[in-house]
Amino acid sequence: MVPLALADDFRCAAAGAVTDVHIWGVWYADRPGPLVYNAFRLTFYADIPADPASGSHSRPGDVLWTRDFYGGEPGLTRREYFHDLEWFYDPVVGPVGQVQVLWQYNFRVPRAKAFVQEQGRVYWLGVQEILTYNVFGWKTSLDHWNDDAVWADEGAAGGGVWQELRYPAGHPLEGQSMDLAFVIAPEPATLALVAVGAGATLLRRRR
Repeated sequence: MVPLALADDFRCAAAGAVTDVHIWGVWYADRPGPLVYNAFRLTFYADIPADPASGSHSRPGDVLWTRDFYGGEPGLTRREYFHDLEWFYDPVVGPVGQVQVLWQYNFRVPRAKAFVQEQGRVYWLGVQEILTYNVFGWKTSLDHWNDDAVWADEGAAGGGVWQELRYPAGHPLEGQSMDLAFVIAPEPATLALVAVGAGATLLRRRR
């Protein structure tokens, strides 16, 4: 089974090592399992800007840094963040259920091994679940910056095509750009803070 990869863009406001990344998300049927079964791959990508002439949207480019984080190791922690009714959304088949518990995941990297960003540059943060206990959904945010978040069916390094994420038919924000909830340190120019009630995007697994 191969998980989807999702990514969202940001502009670096302060150069230096990225030693902390925080994301928010939910688990299908509210079943996160023990932390030891939670594992994620974080990736920073270069930016491929949108090309109005060809109609292509902006998307992740070259992989600049990647690291796997496993529950039970010092670099990955989590906490229950909020309780509210949320939708799971699959970018292929649409909404697939509701959940109630929103989780905050914290990723910490030693400075010597961290990604070093340059002020003013645009990057993409990618997240991919890499264990099969359950299905994780990266929370959407109403704090919009630049272009849509994107998803790829074959994962971060599997050759999949990055496709835009937009709210589906029937959603109050139908057709509008989706953004994903994260904070990095040093902080990007616009924090993609969690917007409770905005819905969750499913990192769907496929055989």
